[in-house]
Amino acid sequence: NRLTRLGEIAKEQVEELKERYEGLIIDNFVIMPNHVHILLSNYDMKKRETVIRIIGAYKSRTANLCRESGFDGKLFQTSFYDRIVRNRQEYEKIYRYIDENPMRWNRDMYF
Repeated sequence: NRLTRLGEIAKEQVEELKERYEGLIIDNFVIMPNHVHILLSNYDMKKRETVIRIIGAYKSRTANLCRESGFDGKLFQTSFYDRIVRNRQEYEKIYRYIDENPMRWNRDMYF
C-alpha cells in the first residue's frame, strides 16, 4: 500500500535524525495519518542545531523520498508547532499525549 510506504519513510527519517545530528535524542514520536509528533532533546549535541533546522531537514528529506516513491501532493505544511518543555510534569504529559495519540485518531476531525 502506497500510504503505508509513506508512513514508513516518515518513521525512518525520524530515526535517521539521531544519526544525522550527533547527540540528538528522540524521546518519543508517532507518525499519524495527517501529522507527526516528535519529542526531542538536543542538550548533549556538540554542535547546537536549532529545532527549526532539525525539523526543516526532516521535512525536506522525507518529502523528497516520498516524491521518489510516487507521491505528488503536498506532504507538510510550511510551518510547524514547537514547544519548550520546562519541567518533568510537562514532559510526562507530552510523552503520554504522543503515546495516546493513535487511540484518539477515530475522534480526529480528519479521520
